[in-house]
Amino acid sequence: MTGDDTTDRVLAALLTMQRQSWEQGVTGHALLDLGLGDLAVLVADAAVTRQHPDGRLGDVSGEAGAVNGAACGEVVRYAATTDGDPRFTAALDAHGWYAALTGVADGWLPASWLGTGAELLAAARRRVDRRGRVTGVSGAPDFTRPGTSPEAQAFHLLGHAALGRARAAVSRAG
Repeated sequence: MTGDDTTDRVLAALLTMQRQSWEQGVTGHALLDLGLGDLAVLVADAAVTRQHPDGRLGDVSGEAGAVNGAACGEVVRYAATTDGDPRFTAALDAHGWYAALTGVADGWLPASWLGTGAELLAAARRRVDRRGRVTGVSGAPDFTRPGTSPEAQAFHLLGHAALGRARAAVSRAG
């Protein structure tokens, strides 16, 4: 794969190991740095498949930490820009704005992230149709095509709530 026997053995061992979300993210970073984009897309696919309803990527065990799944963000962003599968963009949107807005609201990200989160939520808002359905996301029930899903609806609501909390937190901090 890489042309280096030791690197290839390390990679083969890594790919056979069970991973937590942050380990999945680091795996994706390594694959991108090694120029193995096709494998990186597979890592992104697994992170999106195991996305928690609140937007955290790669959740394999109901982790309590809000930032662990963020490690998968770069590889999912890569997949979103190279693969063409709308699941990646939808997952990244759900993860990004929720994490940014929640981070500002809860004080673990600086107020400067409010604008980023608000912009990402606005992009998701543009996908809401006249009936209130978030469209262009991984569609229920089998998530094999673009459509709508309860998860996308919930992500949008979570993001909206997080935006209100983040704005209030920034206002209080003054």
